[in-house]
Amino acid sequence: MQLTVRDVNRDFDQQTRAYAEYRAFAALAGRGEPIEKVTVTLARRGGPAGTVACRIAVRLCSGEPIDVEAFAPRPYAAIERAAGLLSTHHLARR
Repeated sequence: MQLTVRDVNRDFDQQTRAYAEYRAFAALAGRGEPIEKVTVTLARRGGPAGTVACRIAVRLCSGEPIDVEAFAPRPYAAIERAAGLLSTHHLARR
């Protein structure tokens, strides 16, 4: 599985990007379907005090795409919400 974290406007530090990577991986751990690629995208909307968007795009080895997106005032909250959405997605568990 290839996992990439994109910081669209370079608004977030390395610790935030590492946390996003960890949460995406943890949300997908134990899933039965093989995963080819995961991209986590972080973006701040509306300037320095704006909302943070966290999008997690998953491409299964079967080619099926799965995308979730969450918004929050702070990056860690947006990451948690997106990871939570991904955890409850219909991917088969082992």
